[in-house]
Amino acid sequence: MQLNKFENLYRLERTLGRLRRAVEQLEYDEPADDLELAEVHLFRPLFRYRAEVSRQVKNQQRRQF
Repeated sequence: MQLNKFENLYRLERTLGRLRRAVEQLEYDEPADDLELAEVHLFRPLFRYRAEVSRQVKNQQRRQF
């Protein structure tokens, strides 16, 4: 019974070690500075919204004529 617990502990420890190495090898895709962060979270959604609104206005104008 005691041996089985040690085997499980050893197996879990090896799995944890593999997970740690995998996390360390991940490449983080973080913005380099605050301006890049603002672009990602503020400007892109704003430009998408403006583009969508302009498309809707154009479509409404086409339907009127």
